[in-house]
Amino acid sequence: MNPINESGLKLEDQLENYLKVNDLPYKRNTNGIDFIVGNGQYYIECKNQTQGGSVNEKLPHTIWKYHQRYGMQTMYIIQPYTDGMDAIMNHINWLESILDIKVHIVSYQDMCDVLSGSEVESPSIYW
Repeated sequence: MNPINESGLKLEDQLENYLKVNDLPYKRNTNGIDFIVGNGQYYIECKNQTQGGSVNEKLPHTIWKYHQRYGMQTMYIIQPYTDGMDAIMNHINWLESILDIKVHIVSYQDMCDVLSGSEVESPSIYW
């Protein structure tokens, strides 16, 4: 298996375990956004690359594609690697204004805090 895919699946498995342990209803997708939690309350995509580059550049298209598919108003992307994301964040901010969507780029821990109902400032966006 491709190491990048393996790393992403590991993060998905980690989040799925958290959802199970905390008895949160969810749907895990193999062909779509990674998780829909609750009754569409949270749409979560897991990105677990360890370096920047083309994977980060695909984030705006991922947002657009899933917004088209699900019509969600809020999306969470668990993204531990955020170096060099300024231009991509400009693109994401533009998409937010065009699509009327809010995108949160968060750490795994911040996502767990959000799911547990804890107050998370903004949730954290790293830049």
